[in-house]
Amino acid sequence: MDEHKETIVISVGGSLVVPHDINLQFLSKLKDFVTGETEQGRQFVIVVGGGSTARKYQNAVRKLSNADMADIDRIGITAIKLNVHMMKLIFREVAPVLINPGVEEWEPGSSSDLGTVQIAQKYGAKKLVNLSNVDYVYDVAKTDETGRLHTITDISWDDFIAMLPTEWTPGANVPFDPRASELAREIGLEVANINGQIIEELRKYVQGKPFRGTLIRCID
Repeated sequence: MDEHKETIVISVGGSLVVPHDINLQFLSKLKDFVTGETEQGRQFVIVVGGGSTARKYQNAVRKLSNADMADIDRIGITAIKLNVHMMKLIFREVAPVLINPGVEEWEPGSSSDLGTVQIAQKYGAKKLVNLSNVDYVYDVAKTDETGRLHTITDISWDDFIAMLPTEWTPGANVPFDPRASELAREIGLEVANINGQIIEELRKYVQGKPFRGTLIRCID
């Protein structure tokens, strides 16, 4: 990739790609967005997760075997590789775009979040977009008078990490896993959590405009 061009890493939750069936509408919109932005001089690394596919297999193994945590994690990595192969075929005509570079070397012990942050570090990206199927990161420890969770729009890495569990559990449904968050803080990475079903919000963020979502960053 060209080191003189802005590189943006997009983490695509596997549950966006395969909520039940493969989400062709989402993938089509994402491809159109990336194509348009590369024509404006940006370059992208897309990292797809295992999402619901991984969790279904992991849950089955938990219920019907005595597999250890590492084996359960490996099933998740296998699901990721299936999604990666599909994404490479979909985006192979769009350049410059990389899909999960180095996924063959991923090991049990963390979610795809850590691999994504390491990729951002390797390619010198300053921004990482975490696409999921929710609008914001929420503080589950806080609710308003109606019982709704507290919405977070802008938060420091220190405060965000304080909200997370201290240990990684395969299949855990957290906005960003603890090890990934620690590394992102260390390298000063900015992470925007955006609902991937609303591509326009992704476009706003990439183009430096106000967007609907949660920004996690180093705040002095």
